[in-house]
Amino acid sequence: MRMESASVESRLRRRGLTLRTALCVAQLACAVAQAEDRGSGAAEGSMAVRPAPEDLAEITHGRSAQAASGAARPTLAVRADEAMLIHASDADGLPDSEAEPQADTGASLTGPLPMFGAIVLQRVKDYDAWRAVFDDLLPQRRQAGFAAQGIMRGVDDARLVAVWLAVTDVAQAKTFFRSAAVRAREARAGLLSRSQVRLSSNVVARMEPGRRGLHAALVALRVDDLSRFSAAFANQGDARARAGIVGYALSQDVDDARRAYVYLQSESAVQLRKYISAVETRQRWRDAGMLGNPSVTLVREGELTLCK
Repeated sequence: MRMESASVESRLRRRGLTLRTALCVAQLACAVAQAEDRGSGAAEGSMAVRPAPEDLAEITHGRSAQAASGAARPTLAVRADEAMLIHASDADGLPDSEAEPQADTGASLTGPLPMFGAIVLQRVKDYDAWRAVFDDLLPQRRQAGFAAQGIMRGVDDARLVAVWLAVTDVAQAKTFFRSAAVRAREARAGLLSRSQVRLSSNVVARMEPGRRGLHAALVALRVDDLSRFSAAFANQGDARARAGIVGYALSQDVDDARRAYVYLQSESAVQLRKYISAVETRQRWRDAGMLGNPSVTLVREGELTLCK
């Protein structure tokens, strides 16, 4: 695994911090920036920060659409130098495995997630040529407010690259993705097709911490009601565990309320494929309100770096 942020990480370690710790700081900075943009936080759909016992801070972000439908609001619970998204109903007590910071063994996509994120799918002619342009565009990504980035490679398509970006400003992110200058530079990198951008707001995530090189399934689907699908998805934990799914996330498109994205982690791409294609899984999703068939992309997780 490449570690493009080795110098950043070494500086953090000399100061007693890990890359995951720094990402938590970036997460909190994202929350503060959103809170400032939204005002005092008293209005519906705002973000509020409040103290809690034992140094547990809960940052709660709710969307008016979710509030109207009665869906649980996603909560980011932060204790010491760990952070992850959980259901609001779980915020009163974290499991012991999540409460204590774990030793950092390197950057991983299984670290803390922001309230907003983007996954960009691109097919490239030559990875090294694409990567050179991608690295050169780091200042533009940083200016657009992206706090962190992760690179994943396709399992079934060697030319597929998936980029995850931690989004701190949705408007700036949209401007970046629509930028003619950015598109022109990406085209020169040898893109074989137009980029697919999935910009979303996280609903719930339970990502596996401290494990690198996992496989992941990027699932895009349409649902008739997100709150209904989310409730059913939450009740499918046992089935996911039996299938070898070690981490998951559910998010909603920022522009299309019926567009949902599921992220599933496993040690094996075979296990992911088997779980997603199983008749039982598809039926559960249809019963939960899935419309049509999902789009599935299998990738192998790679490096995670801060946009610094």
